Amino acid sequence: MRLTLCFILTFLIGCSASFEPRRLAQSDTQLVLEQVREQIDSELAELQRKLYLRNPKYLNASGKTLRMRTAQLKQAIYYQELDEKRGVDAIRLAFNPEFQGDRVFAYVYGLASMIDDSYDRKRSFYLLDRPSGTAIFNSARNIETALYLLRSERDSQGELYLLADGYEGQNLNASYSVLHGRLAAKQDLVSDALGDSEQRTLNAVARGVASTVFLPIGF
Repeated sequence: MRLTLCFILTFLIGCSASFEPRRLAQSDTQLVLEQVREQIDSELAELQRKLYLRNPKYLNASGKTLRMRTAQLKQAIYYQELDEKRGVDAIRLAFNPEFQGDRVFAYVYGLASMIDDSYDRKRSFYLLDRPSGTAIFNSARNIETALYLLRSERDSQGELYLLADGYEGQNLNASYSVLHGRLAAKQDLVSDALGDSEQRTLNAVARGVASTVFLPIGF
């Protein structure tokens, strides 16, 4: 496992990271977790930005700026505008026909808070901090489920609730799927390093039964 962690650490940050005293209270595992979390935060912010570009009416009607929405993604709270839902419940809210709010924010905050829960709602990790490899694995599968809903869920008029991948003239823009893939891949790398492989195998088998079923994370 140590070789896996070293490979991930090299892949994520290279050899140029400056030394910080608090690193003395961290192992390779905790350092990797922090670096992954930073990259995931960045990719979630990019996903939200791109979804607002394709679905500008939601940001325009929200009374918020993109910067404000980006900051909200990192808050481990229950927003009243999302009916106080987090995680997979917020993701599903984005495709609820009765929901009149910001579907982009509901969707991306759902992803962000689900991933946050998989890391025990922490962004700083020390020697005794060790999230569940199974929870992180499950979150990767849930990202794939969320992407399936994003591509397929439609309103009563047959229109997609949220526009994402699609053709721009003759060219296919699949960058939304690519971002989801990056998020899932990072979670899989971390779950491999943390272990719990037997439970992950059982969950992978269960996953094959229904592609719209979200797996448990915690909290």
